[in-house]
Amino acid sequence: MTNSDFDKVTISATARLHLGFIDLHGGLGRIYGSLGVSLERPEWEIKLRRIPKGLKVSGEQPIRVESLTRKLVEVLGYTEGLEIIVKESIPDHVGLGSGTQLALAIGTGISILHDVQMSPYAIASLLQRGAVSGVGTATFVDGGFVVDGGKSTSRKDVKDSVPPLLVNYEVPNDWFFVVAIPKIAKGLSGEREERAFTTLPSAKPRQAQLTSRLVLMKLLPALVENDIERFGEALTRIQILVGDAFARAQGGRFASPEVADYVNAMLEAGALGAGQSSWGPACYGLVRGKKAASKIERTVSVVMDSATGGSMFTSTVNNYGARISTT
Repeated sequence: MTNSDFDKVTISATARLHLGFIDLHGGLGRIYGSLGVSLERPEWEIKLRRIPKGLKVSGEQPIRVESLTRKLVEVLGYTEGLEIIVKESIPDHVGLGSGTQLALAIGTGISILHDVQMSPYAIASLLQRGAVSGVGTATFVDGGFVVDGGKSTSRKDVKDSVPPLLVNYEVPNDWFFVVAIPKIAKGLSGEREERAFTTLPSAKPRQAQLTSRLVLMKLLPALVENDIERFGEALTRIQILVGDAFARAQGGRFASPEVADYVNAMLEAGALGAGQSSWGPACYGLVRGKKAASKIERTVSVVMDSATGGSMFTSTVNNYGARISTT
């Protein structure tokens, strides 16, 4: 039995954009280092409720949710009955961080019902969700714009731990991300993603040096000073550097020629920064204000309709992280 005072918990966890890596060389003893931002939408909205026995799952993506829940129940030692109702979901394997947000939402909910003091970072480590990037965990906890410190290349004791959070800033509420998801093959995940990282050719030190300088001396100061133009310039340049480093794994600077077309269309329509999130196929353009966002949407929808089809949405930044309610 549990000593928890709660019989139910509702958690809302929103999508994120993975904006790239700082250091793919690793010559200083650390590798990767991720940039990311939390979005207001789409989101997982999940209700967990204690029941007498068994596991009941209903709502969106039930097979995926049940499989992950059974793993979490075992890992967290939860022995009572559990009902999970999924009211909203984030599309899977398109570059929006769906898997990590789902795992942390369910894991956090179970830990509350089970009265276990386990942080999202500990849950992520148990599930090896921070093997490369800590962006998903950091945005779940804090929201906003985040930078993590990557992974040690020598310390075995931190192999499964989530990379340390270095930067967490709020993003102005008039900065909008227009996100397009072309209807093409989904991005790499699971074993395919692991294999891609292990076979990735070593990046040159200059790539890491230039990316680091762009982050420290242009991207971050621009964010603090609310200078969206310089932030966007730095972001686009970082995306080019990272995309070229991953070209062998994904077949080019972007996941597909279609993604490249959408990114270029966004920039030509006035996006101040643009790129691909994670392995894609989700791509995004950054603008200030709803009017500029609407212009990007109209432009990209024409390109999308004449090509692969797909979906599109616009979102501001979630500056607070996951929402948790026990009432």
